[in-house]
Amino acid sequence: MHKIVIALLLILFIVAPVFAKDITFTIPANKVALVIDSFCSEYSYQAQVQIEDASYIPNPETKEKFTKRMIIQYIKDVVKTVKVNEIGNAARQRAIDDPKNDVDIQ
Repeated sequence: MHKIVIALLLILFIVAPVFAKDITFTIPANKVALVIDSFCSEYSYQAQVQIEDASYIPNPETKEKFTKRMIIQYIKDVVKTVKVNEIGNAARQRAIDDPKNDVDIQ
């Protein structure tokens, strides 16, 4: 089986120290191209990139490296989204619990 290894630095928000952990994903050899092509399609990989003189050159970032970068970015985005939701939920609950926000309607 062909392995794509993704090393991620996970920052723990609750605990002060920072820990690193390698996370390995094993993709069956017959599915590697499908996974890479799918990520490249979903995240708009460009085979050609424009340079300063407005001409195009082959993208120096391989499809494999692009896929790895997109997976890492996805994980970072999920962590941020969860944190934002937690903050929003806490603020929402404070507003609900605040007696200043009660309306006495009869």
